[in-house]
Amino acid sequence: MTDLTLQTPPVFAPAPGLFDQDQPETLGLPLVPTEQVVVYRANESKGWTFSHIPNLGLYQNRLYLMWNNGQRDEDCDGQRILYCTSSDGLNWSEASVLLAPESIPGFQQTGLLSGGWGEVGGEWKAFVTAYEKTTVNSTTSLWAIGSKDGRQWSAPEWQVEGLFMETFKRVGKGDILLGQSPGEVRFARFYYRDSEASPWIQAPVEGEPIPGCWPEPSCYVRPDGSLVSTLRADRVGRYLYAVESHDNGRSWRGGATEFPDSTARVSAGNLPNGTSYLIGNFANQAYQRKVLAIALSRDGRRFDRAFALLNNPPPLEYPGEAKFPGWQYPNSLVWGDHLYVAYSISKEHIGVLRCRITDLTAA
Repeated sequence: MTDLTLQTPPVFAPAPGLFDQDQPETLGLPLVPTEQVVVYRANESKGWTFSHIPNLGLYQNRLYLMWNNGQRDEDCDGQRILYCTSSDGLNWSEASVLLAPESIPGFQQTGLLSGGWGEVGGEWKAFVTAYEKTTVNSTTSLWAIGSKDGRQWSAPEWQVEGLFMETFKRVGKGDILLGQSPGEVRFARFYYRDSEASPWIQAPVEGEPIPGCWPEPSCYVRPDGSLVSTLRADRVGRYLYAVESHDNGRSWRGGATEFPDSTARVSAGNLPNGTSYLIGNFANQAYQRKVLAIALSRDGRRFDRAFALLNNPPPLEYPGEAKFPGWQYPNSLVWGDHLYVAYSISKEHIGVLRCRITDLTAA
């Protein structure tokens, strides 16, 4: 086992000058045309003014969106999961409670984190991380509820230990599950299974834990079939880490990159033509989330094109612990002719935008 120091060559890298760090308000990026909607607006009179970690899913030709919802502060006890649905990504149903913390059996003083969506055995699953008192407690684990119609949900079932903000991906003939350890050093934790009936098996990751690293992994696929997962920057280096797998997620290795990151979640994926993308706040300053950008790569190794999706965020409306202005914690998927991106607005409101894929691939 070795430290995740800078690899030569790194798992991926930005082209020189891709982001202009001397222009923190724009990163020097042109805005790509988007359509935007505020899906959920916090309301102080209702007593729930914290919203974060949105996750999109697609089931039976309908978009699903979930997110954390707390009364005031980040990751507080009693934090619940809200969700809504849409047939076009622009018009959304009223938000309703998907899962309340008291629904998790055996937990006390519980909070919930949005974990994403997935179809398993013909059933639509919503995944949620449950924690007691703190997100780094040793009992932190992933739970799932299921539905046949997207409206009526089963009781929560325990899945696996760890903290998860993005659920499994189908790769090859099996699945991978991306998460992080529930201990004080939240290093990456990857699982794989050969089929839906198989148990989750933890995959080895080459590298020792990095102090202050909160990995929050997200994955894309290179044209050669290898998998790449981003890992959030630590609180000192402010550059992404990354690991890659050449055996469908059975093992991972990698290290530090020179790709700037503001210590925030990144959403990774692929456009229909195979182009790899990263969506995040690529300012090389901690918690600088004024610009939400997308970077693009044809080979999944060198990202040489980038656009701003959003800039100039609104000011905070409500007080709360760990809250500050910005477009934050994106999650994304491709549906039809558009790329859809969900994000929190200053950890208060939840927004969704869509952009035409042709606007991203025309250059």
